[in-house]
Amino acid sequence: MVTGGRIWSSPMAGALPPRSTGTSREKISACGHKKKPLPKSARDALSVLVADGQLVQSFSNYDDGLAFGDMVTFTQADGTTLQKIAAKAASAGHLAMADVDGDGDLDLFIGARSLPGNYPQPADSWIYINEDGVWKESPAWSAALRDIGLISGAVFSNIDAHPLPDLLLACDWGTPKILTNTGTGFVDRTNQYGLAEFTGFWRGIDTGDFNGDGRMDFVAANRGLNSGYRASVQNPFVAFHGDLDEDGRREIVETMQEKGKLLPRRNLSTLNSAMPWLTEHLRSYDHYAQMTVETLSEAARLPSADRAGITTLQSMVFLRADGGFEARPLSAEAQFTAAFCPVVADFNNDGAEDIVLSQNVFGVHREESRQDAGFGLLLLGQGDGTFETTSIGESGLAVFGEGRGAATADFNHDGRADLVICQNGGKPKLFLNQSKRRGLRVRLQGGEGNREGVGAQIRLELNGKRGPSRTVRLGSGFLSQNSATQVLGAAEKATALFVAWPSGERERYKLAPSQLAITVVKGQGEPLDD
Repeated sequence: MVTGGRIWSSPMAGALPPRSTGTSREKISACGHKKKPLPKSARDALSVLVADGQLVQSFSNYDDGLAFGDMVTFTQADGTTLQKIAAKAASAGHLAMADVDGDGDLDLFIGARSLPGNYPQPADSWIYINEDGVWKESPAWSAALRDIGLISGAVFSNIDAHPLPDLLLACDWGTPKILTNTGTGFVDRTNQYGLAEFTGFWRGIDTGDFNGDGRMDFVAANRGLNSGYRASVQNPFVAFHGDLDEDGRREIVETMQEKGKLLPRRNLSTLNSAMPWLTEHLRSYDHYAQMTVETLSEAARLPSADRAGITTLQSMVFLRADGGFEARPLSAEAQFTAAFCPVVADFNNDGAEDIVLSQNVFGVHREESRQDAGFGLLLLGQGDGTFETTSIGESGLAVFGEGRGAATADFNHDGRADLVICQNGGKPKLFLNQSKRRGLRVRLQGGEGNREGVGAQIRLELNGKRGPSRTVRLGSGFLSQNSATQVLGAAEKATALFVAWPSGERERYKLAPSQLAITVVKGQGEPLDD
């Protein structure tokens, strides 16, 4: 339960400069208590802020398909460019970093958002390995990412027992994907983990130990149930797509189910504007209204098209279970509108991981109603994999525009996880956490190539028991990045901090009674074998 009033207040709502989010593009929020401002080159780019002052920016141009010279740039805080990565056929979107090859420095994942003119054809994504400070594309590490899909979000986290980071992806027109790390490459184990049937319009993804068993669960944001789309495993939403008129660009024919038959979903004027040759085969609007996809197939040249299916529209949590994951839809309130960015943290500092969702989409087809029933949603974890939905009066969240990138950081260093939510075409909003409890601020100091311990897993010892596990992540949600400094709840009960470093070492650090901050230096804790 929420007690003592709202979790957040927003005295600085909209105070961030316009370049934190573009007027027509989804933007990443690079959060933290930073002494230096972002360089001006951050304007109109999707970017991830690396904690040592280096800025990694991805550029995309999927609207008109015109090529940029560079896909990603690495820039120092003073604006000095360190490296550029040339653009590819697919537009670059989400970025994430982790030490995928276990050599002590951070490597880079670049997610492809779409192939211009070919939506929703799957695209390649890429892994760039850090070799002495220079990121080089790795065919071996990228092999599992060939035609992986349209990536909206990504996060590195440990799914298997080994310390090397695995990769979780949110795919538009696909499933949440899990690629496990073998030490020499990634292997797509989505089907083995039981996720093959959950195709959706997945927008963002993040990991958290929602039931406190020490294993990583994850949350994925989807379209929701309050739109004109309907989908299930038994009756999926089906679309056909291909270059039907051989003009070099793909057309899409959406369908709907009625009495066991597939019917074209859009009205004739809409379909005809994209495929004008259809009218050559139609006698009247009534003729079109009686058509099934089977009878439309020859006229629309569908035999040459690819088929895509969506089976779920709900935003969901996936709890780690023996042999796979157990899928659980989030509450009804989480399905009232489209969700984009899930943010996982212990916002009320009770020792259980919570979820915030950014919400809404206005830019829909003219036959659809815009999805505007959200204002940002806080779901309080109960520690057993279930969540309590809060009202706007309880949470204090009030984002009535199109919520996109979101991230958490303890901006004012008071031991409470604050929140920023960016809006597509609007100003970012910063929410200061006002919950009664204070958490333990944890800052890691790793090796030279991974100073903030990205990929480490941390847990508190609470009255002899271990609390939920938290992965230090660099890139998560939807085009977003949280602060590397963690805030762990139930700090008043904590007696020690456990750290599993990405290199495999495990250490225990003692805590003083009521300690509220700790800087953890690798190698200075008590070594552990378990």
